[in-house]
Amino acid sequence: MADDVRVIIYDSVIDSWSLPGGMVWRWARQRAVRIERLAKLNVKSRTGELARSISVSYETAPPKQVTMNVVAGAAHGLWVHEGTRSPIVSLSGGYMVLPPWGPYPMLKKTSVSGQRANPFLSDALHEVMRSL
Repeated sequence: MADDVRVIIYDSVIDSWSLPGGMVWRWARQRAVRIERLAKLNVKSRTGELARSISVSYETAPPKQVTMNVVAGAAHGLWVHEGTRSPIVSLSGGYMVLPPWGPYPMLKKTSVSGQRANPFLSDALHEVMRSL
């Protein structure tokens, strides 16, 4: 004799896993916080402005999706992360005063060499996702 088996799936319960506080949302939030922490440790910064600008945000998304963003909000974050491809020159064509914040004596230059990339965000993402 065969017995009938009935399986009932409540879509609303599965959907709630992706809402703030749900199981999937908490898992994604934990990963995002770890990425944020590692990125802040790996970024090299003179003033600490870039490290302070790194943050995690939750973005509302279509149903059944969790979107966590780890961003560096400092204006120079892109150049630090991606590096510069060529020498940096003054926009006005004149001299740049270096370093712009002091100490004295300051140097005047028409161009300075670019900088190597420091992909602190993508490195942190890869490290966290490899540890799963």
